[in-house]
Parts: sequence; structure tokens; C-alpha cells
Amino acid sequence: MLLGMPIDILYKVWDISPIVFLLTQRRFQIFSLAHPRDIMHISWTAKVFNKFLTSKSLQHVWQASFKTVTGWDQPPPCPWEMTEMPYVNLLYS
Repeated sequence: MLLGMPIDILYKVWDISPIVFLLTQRRFQIFSLAHPRDIMHISWTAKVFNKFLTSKSLQHVWQASFKTVTGWDQPPPCPWEMTEMPYVNLLYS
């Protein structure tokens, strides 16, 4: 459902209540259910999303998104020298 949702709706949710957005676990789960490539693309759409999704406090969201990738598309574990966002960028762009 996230992939079909217009980005302006996600941005509007952020715009209405940024503090609630940061504190609500359900909204973190939306991103953790998406493919890492999709999270990377969402982070490119607006500065707000980039700042939000690249923060160290959301590293668990990126790690959870890697668990959604199954089959032949499953990447090797993230190297210890990299964080998840640059690793996703390396893999999928």
C-alpha cells in the first residue's frame, strides 16, 4: 500500500504533526515494511524525509527493511564500515 500512496500524502502527514510522527511507532513500521530501495527513493523526495530517514535513531528501520527482501534479491549483510543508507545506495543505484 505504501508504494501506491502518493508522496504528497506522506509529506502532509509529516507536515501536520512532526513530533507525533517521530514518536509514533506505527509510522516507523510503515517504512520498515518497505523495500530498502523504496525507502532510499522516499528519502530523496524531500529534505524532511531525508533528514528523518538518515538519522542514526532510525537505523533499526533500515535493518528491518532488509529483512523484507527475500529470495535471490537478498543482499549480503551490511559491512561494518558502512551505515545502511550508503549501503542501499551502493546496492540499488
